Amino acid sequence: MKNYTGKIPFYLLAALLALIPFHAFLVTFLNALFFDTATSAPLFLRMWKEVVIVLLGLFLVWKLLVKRRKLSFIKLDYFVLAYLLLGFFSAIFITQDLKVSIFGAKYDFEFLILYLIIRQFSFSKAQLEVLVKIIVGCAGIVILFGLLQKFVLPENFLANFGYSPEHSHFSPNKPLAYCQKISGTETCRVQSFLSGPNQLGSYLLVILPLLSMLALQGFFKTKKNSLFKRIVLKVKNLLNVASKKDHKPFQMLSLFFCGFLILVFSYSRAAWLGFSAMFLVAIILLVKNKKILWYSLAGLFLSGLLTLFALIFIAPDYFHEVVFRPSSTQGHSERMADGIKFSLENPLGLGLGNAGPASNHFAENYLGFVPESWYLQVSLELGILGILIYLTILVVALKTLYQKYKTEDFYALALLLSLVGIMVASFFLHSWEDSATALIFWGLAGAFLQKNK
Repeated sequence: MKNYTGKIPFYLLAALLALIPFHAFLVTFLNALFFDTATSAPLFLRMWKEVVIVLLGLFLVWKLLVKRRKLSFIKLDYFVLAYLLLGFFSAIFITQDLKVSIFGAKYDFEFLILYLIIRQFSFSKAQLEVLVKIIVGCAGIVILFGLLQKFVLPENFLANFGYSPEHSHFSPNKPLAYCQKISGTETCRVQSFLSGPNQLGSYLLVILPLLSMLALQGFFKTKKNSLFKRIVLKVKNLLNVASKKDHKPFQMLSLFFCGFLILVFSYSRAAWLGFSAMFLVAIILLVKNKKILWYSLAGLFLSGLLTLFALIFIAPDYFHEVVFRPSSTQGHSERMADGIKFSLENPLGLGLGNAGPASNHFAENYLGFVPESWYLQVSLELGILGILIYLTILVVALKTLYQKYKTEDFYALALLLSLVGIMVASFFLHSWEDSATALIFWGLAGAFLQKNK
């Protein structure tokens, strides 16, 4: 019985990580099967993940009360708790609306609560490896379907599973659109099983660093050779696919490139910038020779510059419609400008749930105050103090993961790179809005930063 109860948190977390990438698809499909295809899925169907988090929380309480376990905190936890406490006071004294506050907490705090709960459990090394395999296996399915969506299936294929037959719309009271098209074009953006292409982009910012670490971890096990020699040796091994032990890194590397291809076809410019930032930081951290580092950075800069000029002069229409997207860019700029203006005018914030995705549920025509930036959303909801605490959480999280990476923990490096990518993307999108992105990252972070690790 003891062994069984000790594995319950692991099973619950594993189920959450396995199902969350398919949440949008499954909820939409089940709604079409059993409910109304003209409206979004009922709340109880969408809240299964919250039920799992509550069960994890109840099991933690059971451990504290019955097993007499004690809570353990690291520096990051204290700032997360301060952030949650500020949100609680904002809900009581500023929002003063229970329903709005609950929706605000769902988007702003759910993933941080999961992190705090998971960090109090102890997982074995074998269990952590299983969690990573589950995430990677599910990511493979998401990436494969994304490839089929782009190159094989008809663009309205998802309409057969309860998705709206209309494209390029998002409304909390309607099913998801089968496709988001680039404005002014007939180009469908790949979204796979996620709720949209931007959400797919954010999700891949968590998955791609994990795949790269699994593919390249062999480079770091041999300390005697330089990074360049290690890469050459590993590439030689990868090419010798007859050796069984080389199948895994070869598969991970192949999946990484397929995932990168899907990231490109999501046409999520924020995710592109996030990936670029991740790649840059990875080079800075992994290349120890300063001369090679500067050559690498210069090469990347020149390659990016040449690619940009090639798009502008060789494919100007593509650059204008797909990369620059004037109407979309203008809309983003205007909403961000409004966000900055109202943030300065309301230093205490508008209240939890009164900005960002949560506000869409209560505004007229479901068009809430969406400033197109997670940072502005936090500032608008929780004021200056809120954004300062949130930025501190990010800095402390980066420092904590970096310290773990220095102890040869390359999963910590993968999480660090993911956080860098999402931080950059969050300047232009509400990246933590996507439950797959937020719950996988913070759930895995809690597991790898567990108190007894």
